Amino acid sequence: MLTRRRTSMWDARNARRAVLFGLLCALGCSGPKPPEIPPPGPPLRVGVSSVDSAPIVLRQDGQLTGIEIDFAKQLAPFLNREPVIVPLAREDLMSALVEGRIDVIMSGIIIPRTPQYRVTFSHPYLYTGLATLVRKDDVGLYGSPASILNSTKPVGVAAGSEATRIRLSTPHVTQYPDLAGAVQALRRGQVDLVIDEAHLLGWYARQDPSLAGVWMLLKYNQLGWVFRSEDSAAIAQTNATLEWWRQDGTLNRTLRKWLPYWPGLDFTGKSQSQ
Repeated sequence: MLTRRRTSMWDARNARRAVLFGLLCALGCSGPKPPEIPPPGPPLRVGVSSVDSAPIVLRQDGQLTGIEIDFAKQLAPFLNREPVIVPLAREDLMSALVEGRIDVIMSGIIIPRTPQYRVTFSHPYLYTGLATLVRKDDVGLYGSPASILNSTKPVGVAAGSEATRIRLSTPHVTQYPDLAGAVQALRRGQVDLVIDEAHLLGWYARQDPSLAGVWMLLKYNQLGWVFRSEDSAAIAQTNATLEWWRQDGTLNRTLRKWLPYWPGLDFTGKSQSQ
């Protein structure tokens, strides 16, 4: 009985949304239109990392929140499915997807440059890349990507991150269990640079005025969501929704909520310095 009531409430909300979209277009909507809402489907099981990775996913007051949690709640109605957040170890997310234990991974995943077996990525929702965090007094030491790559000063990176794969001149690279540990080492003077994704470093730069970012990207990346390749309808609907969000401002508003201090790039992948 409870499940039936929830389903009715869910359908009612979608019906109201469809009526609202229809009224807007009847009043003269001539530009891009929102995607049509499909028939109701099963719950959308959204896999996210169980380890805090602010601002992508983090725990506040005992609740999971962050960019991906907001996007999951906003995407589900366009798929006409109720969102169910499933926290998992990051290394278990892909196997859970392939084995059908979750339906999508929404956890700040970098879109690979080569096709992946059995999975398909959505269109990108955020353009980012490897940047550098330093103590504020040291910003002037780094005027180009080469000055970072050729530096011999100690560098901190998060184990398993993209930063572990770039070639640096320094022999002093320390891998920390997570980005928070690398940033703490920077504060303590144990390393002089921390390299990671710009959107993650921007979060720490905003939280601590003693730190500053060097936003010249050492590598460009894009973030997207991961589906099983056979879920073509969900993939197409998600991409159509992303395009609509770009048009109506939802994408920008959600990202700005969590990234008010967005360095280096705008949300369309264009350099702000260009």
